[in-house]
Amino acid sequence: MKKFLFFLLFSVLLFYFACWRLPDAQPVSLAPLPRSSTTLLLPLDSRPVCTKMPEQLGQLAGTTVILPPIGFLDNYRQPADREKLYLWLQDNLAEKDNAIISSDLLINGGLINSRLPLGKAEDQRRFLAEMLRLQTSHPDLQFSVFSIIPRLLVSDHMLPDRWYQWHLMQYARLKDMTETFGDPQLTLDLLTIESKIPPEILKKYTALYSNNDNFNKYLQTLPLSNVCTVIGQDDGASFGLPNRNTNHARMYAQTADSHITYGADEIACVLIARNYLQQQHYTPAIYLQYAAPHMEFIYMPFMAASVGQTLRDKIALAGAQLTENKAKADIILYVNCGSEDFQPRQKQAQELQQLLANYRHVALIDLSANYTESELLMPELLQHNVPVNKLSAYAGWNTFSNSAGTAIAQAVIFAGRCRQLAQAELPSLYAANLSFTAERLLDDYVYQKLYCPQLKQALDMRNYDAYDLSPEGQHLAQMLTQQYMNRKTAELLHYNLGRTPFYNTPKQDFYLTDLAVSVYLPWNRVFEIGLDVTPAFGSINTK
Repeated sequence: MKKFLFFLLFSVLLFYFACWRLPDAQPVSLAPLPRSSTTLLLPLDSRPVCTKMPEQLGQLAGTTVILPPIGFLDNYRQPADREKLYLWLQDNLAEKDNAIISSDLLINGGLINSRLPLGKAEDQRRFLAEMLRLQTSHPDLQFSVFSIIPRLLVSDHMLPDRWYQWHLMQYARLKDMTETFGDPQLTLDLLTIESKIPPEILKKYTALYSNNDNFNKYLQTLPLSNVCTVIGQDDGASFGLPNRNTNHARMYAQTADSHITYGADEIACVLIARNYLQQQHYTPAIYLQYAAPHMEFIYMPFMAASVGQTLRDKIALAGAQLTENKAKADIILYVNCGSEDFQPRQKQAQELQQLLANYRHVALIDLSANYTESELLMPELLQHNVPVNKLSAYAGWNTFSNSAGTAIAQAVIFAGRCRQLAQAELPSLYAANLSFTAERLLDDYVYQKLYCPQLKQALDMRNYDAYDLSPEGQHLAQMLTQQYMNRKTAELLHYNLGRTPFYNTPKQDFYLTDLAVSVYLPWNRVFEIGLDVTPAFGSINTK
């Protein structure tokens, strides 16, 4: 018995010192990053990906992002207070360098309410008139205005519309295909499916895209100077009414600063990056490396464009450029889109490890077509001790356009700031960038891929609707998620993020020494979470 206890104690101590105990770094206090500009942001809605994430990227880029009071914004199905937002916008534009404005927030009260739509024609006209007035009264301010083409699916809480979800999607697809190809059989199929949809529902659905199409046309043809306009296509497919609006928007575009993009939630982040690159007169070159060659041409779920096309779109919108010369690239962007036909293995982990060892800026987009861990690269990276803390950027959330925009925005800002800042400020920059990456890992990988499916099952077993939680259900979901995230955060820190230095100087190695996370549900559903990540840093003298 004594031998067994001795062996057990010895094993625990060996595990602690070999696997769990972090390097003995001394605590270090890093100064905040310098900021030289201010950006006013009217976000797409109140979710953290549309508010907190652009604010964090703004800090990384050296701009203070000013957001409206949270009470003015939407809360899931409750629309934003548009009157208060208009007043807040008028009162807060003075002495700002940039303004990024979501038309859907001011017209419809947020993204979800734009699918109804809540706003009417007079709300659209008011918005356009206000943009003209504000641009005239603030001629030195750089405006960016973005509008979203509604997704292919109807709003989840529209009844009886959602009962005809499949029929409306088929109608939208066949309508676009019929106009594109002029095929008689497609026309017959279109008439057949049209006859199965109540006229009032079909009229409402088609009016949604017609009104959006007209608004986008007027937005892109306004006589505005110093204004960047962006039309984003929300979740879609290869054919559908959203695609028709996208194609029309391309025809309406009349200036070089009018852009059509795939995606919605990430647009503000990309515009933060775009403004930064323009201010620095810096055009980083990005080299694309795929985990497998076929990935460039596949279509990920809810995407109307291929992976390669989406990447080219996001790179251009951010103000960067593609390069085919790996040696001359400022950033290497490694892309994994796993599926039933391709699961990353040790080979892909070794490829990324070699990139991290040989190039200064390596970013990772890591997605799964079926939202399963086996199709992701991250588990292989962690298993084979690839130093994830050295990534310049990481994203793996929701749709491919969301992830591509976020990773590219983070990567180009970080690469630009490495060129811009003084040597003494680089430890703070690397620490801030690692904090952002750690939060994305905890959100995109740990919560979305590992835990959210388990959480839904746990709530369902207790008869809670994961997409319409009662206060008790929301409290339970937050408690369960916090417990899980605490454990996984400690594992990430001790097994990977804190084991190797994230930044080196000739005299010091800098380490992540602690990582705490606080979890909350911004809306009464589990589709997304909010995270407050608190890191601590230390250093070890090498001379």
